[in-house]
Amino acid sequence: LSALGSYASLPNGQKSLFAYLAVNYPIGGIPAFFVEGLALGFGYNRGIALPDVKDVHQFPLVTALKGKGQNIGAKLDQQALTVLKQQSQALSRYLPTSLGQNMIAAGIKFNSFKLVDSVAVLMVEFGQRLAMHLVGTSSMRLPAVAANRRAIANIEMNYRVSLAPSEGVFKLESVLTNNSFIFSRRCKLTGGFAYYSWFDGQRAGDFVISMGGYHP
Repeated sequence: LSALGSYASLPNGQKSLFAYLAVNYPIGGIPAFFVEGLALGFGYNRGIALPDVKDVHQFPLVTALKGKGQNIGAKLDQQALTVLKQQSQALSRYLPTSLGQNMIAAGIKFNSFKLVDSVAVLMVEFGQRLAMHLVGTSSMRLPAVAANRRAIANIEMNYRVSLAPSEGVFKLESVLTNNSFIFSRRCKLTGGFAYYSWFDGQRAGDFVISMGGYHP
């Protein structure tokens, strides 16, 4: 089990709460979609500030499902305190207090044919603003970890999808992370994809598609 939580008092005296629980345990399924973990959370007086697509694999709600968690234990050493501080700062940055805004989140970790490992988190925020977001990451290592051999290729891709009816825009982005390489970690793979479409407001009917990527 991995648990994340945050509690705060707003300037007007109202309270803000966020709680998230991830269960990392093989649940089952078909080879193409074998579930290895589930997560569920909610936030009261909490908004969502999505990370940049290149940082999605470090998003707290994603990392809670990616790893096996950390048992801090009864004794808080300096390393454990550092981890707690980093988690707290990340929650405050990506899930800030927002009066009148609430959110729910559901996550899933699964693999396809023991070859591609994926984590996806769906979030819905409502109250002052309605929006739906899907963030996640998928990775493929060749040979697979079970082969117990040095990787000759590793591909990790982040993706971020948002639908904001109040803003009249749909956004889809994906990008290869710095963990993507072939033959050697010095031989990086880069690239990405983006699609934006506006269906309301001044930009209604506009869209943009970008494929490939850009040199740093």
